[in-house]
This record gives sequence, structure tokens and C-alpha cells, in this order.
Amino acid sequence: MLEGTLTLVHNDEEYNLESGDSFHMDSMTPHTWFNHTNEAVKLLYVYSISSNVIH
Repeated sequence: MLEGTLTLVHNDEEYNLESGDSFHMDSMTPHTWFNHTNEAVKLLYVYSISSNVIH
């Protein structure tokens, strides 16, 4: 998280992430995120495909 507060929902648990926070998860796990505030949110999002995936 670069700026603001982002609410992450992962496995039916809610987490409020703020500047300096980070998270790592398997993207196949049900998840979503949203901004409950009136302030801008900035985050750096990195997505990677597992090298174990057969194409």
C-alpha cells in the first residue's frame, strides 16, 4: 500500500490495509477489495503466474 486505506476481503475475513502494508495470496482464493473512504487509494499490484502451470 502506497497511500490511503484499502479493505481486503480474503476467505470471508476483512483486513484494513494502510500505507506501508502488504499482502501475498493465491489469486485462486476468493477475494475482493474496496475503498470505504472518501480518500484516494494508491497501491502497487504485482501479479505472477506460477511456473508450475502447464500451458
